[in-house]
Amino acid sequence: MSTASAAAESKITLVRAAVASEATNDSRQAMAPAAGQAFLWVTVKAEETQTIDLTKVAVGAGATSLPLIGVDSAWDGDPKQFSMIAPVTLVKTGKVSDPMEQTRSEGTLRLAFTPGKTATLAVLKPPASFCLLFSVPKEFKTGTVLGLGATALAVPALTTGKP
Repeated sequence: MSTASAAAESKITLVRAAVASEATNDSRQAMAPAAGQAFLWVTVKAEETQTIDLTKVAVGAGATSLPLIGVDSAWDGDPKQFSMIAPVTLVKTGKVSDPMEQTRSEGTLRLAFTPGKTATLAVLKPPASFCLLFSVPKEFKTGTVLGLGATALAVPALTTGKP
């Protein structure tokens, strides 16, 4: 089965979501969203083996589509440490941190990222949970996640808190 048809037929659910003013990267550094923005994290559960093209994942908010900026594939859906696929600002220094190339396998999931080229998340042993990170306007209340399957998935009711 091709990646495209696997994504179209996949069984993926959005389990929970929250907005936060900070998040932590793989280097255990606190990150802050851009001015006027907040981080949105969404826990996702995949029920089938598949490969997701993370460059096509976005959150839709009205007419706006906001790209995925990070993924946490190591903590079974808990938003603890995000592997970044986009630049972010570090809280401690205020400097922009560029994403680094990486490949990691945590048993049920495999993340592969090469800046400017590819970003994929493979579900190796379902069911598997992971967490997606987006930068959204502070007033974000509802939207849909695009690129995880054939149809957009509604963002679950939001809570507030640091991942």
